[in-house]
Amino acid sequence: MSSPSPAELNLPDASSAEPLIITPAQHESTTEKSDNTAKIVFLGGAAALGILSGFGSAIAMAKKKDPTSFDKGLMGLERMESGGSLALRALGWGSVFAVGGVGLFCFSVYKLLDVQNAADFRQKMTGLMPKVPAVKPAKNPDARTEFESIRDFFQYINGDDKKGK
Repeated sequence: MSSPSPAELNLPDASSAEPLIITPAQHESTTEKSDNTAKIVFLGGAAALGILSGFGSAIAMAKKKDPTSFDKGLMGLERMESGGSLALRALGWGSVFAVGGVGLFCFSVYKLLDVQNAADFRQKMTGLMPKVPAVKPAKNPDARTEFESIRDFFQYINGDDKKGK
């Protein structure tokens, strides 16, 4: 039994296939998606790092305060719960409630406003909230208060600003 030919499967012949051409619009959408993914990964990593450092510092502080009770709590030698394990349990439940509460709040706002993405959210919030007038700083009325990016802000702080001078 032989394998079917490309013609039998209604597949184009490799010699007659046109080369794959990516238009600039397709390239921009792909780049935009990868940029969004990179932003999400960065923010997730920063949040995870913050949670881990807070958790680690709380454990280190509990161990430094009373090392013998902390070690007893880890070994499980006593029936009474040690301060270290109590702190770990409290920190764990606190983290669960904090993350769950923020997630529930965000989901509630998402459902109540009926938004699909950040642009929809911005549009709805612009309509709901009053407009705040721009106020020039009292000390230096020529100072900039609007920046295109964080890099632009840091250039302004360092004195490398070309727009404001």
